[in-house]
Amino acid sequence: MRGFCLEKNWREFMSNSKSLFLELISILRIRAENFNLATQRLLDKKLENLRSRLLSEEHPVDKVQDFINKIKSARNAEDLLKIIEDFFKELE
Repeated sequence: MRGFCLEKNWREFMSNSKSLFLELISILRIRAENFNLATQRLLDKKLENLRSRLLSEEHPVDKVQDFINKIKSARNAEDLLKIIEDFFKELE
């Protein structure tokens, strides 16, 4: 039963956190042609904030870390947008 509650809480939290991801997407769309160090630093900061929020809400650590790792593995802005957009499709 606890696993079900964690899964439900995870989905609720992520559904309520779309604004953070939409902000990430808008930043990266603007910089899609220029995936530079400044963009990467901004992304890293936002990802660390997201990770802290998720873990403080007691969401499954493996899901949080898996999602963060997928985002960090993006080779360019287009990859990152696809990862984030695919994640939203899973929520629907």
